[in-house]
Amino acid sequence: MFQVSINGEPVEGDVTFLTAVIYEQEFSRDIIKDLFGKQDAESGAIEIAGKGDKARIVSIDYTKVDWTNVMRAVWAAIRTADDSVPSFKAWMKSVRNANSWELRSMVVDAAYDCFFRAELAEEGAEAE
Repeated sequence: MFQVSINGEPVEGDVTFLTAVIYEQEFSRDIIKDLFGKQDAESGAIEIAGKGDKARIVSIDYTKVDWTNVMRAVWAAIRTADDSVPSFKAWMKSVRNANSWELRSMVVDAAYDCFFRAELAEEGAEAE
């Protein structure tokens, strides 16, 4: 579970395997492909110069993130936590105030934790 602020109100989201089903049923797309796609170490969206206290952001490339896919995933996670959430279109129409970076961070972290739990694979290998 995670909590984000949308329209100044706390909203809970949850990423489970049901979230993938909700996402696919609503958008006819795969949430893992849409959120993660191909990850290149050299193509980060944020470029930072300096280190420690002297570090500063020197550029942000908003083209590196598919923001519509992020919002689809956020909606599916919120819908997983609360069945009463309206359709994606109706929900998006109501969203006026949100930190898109925060939304992306929270939903990607939750999806990674749900779908790619490395420690579980390691535990299974130890049991053999």
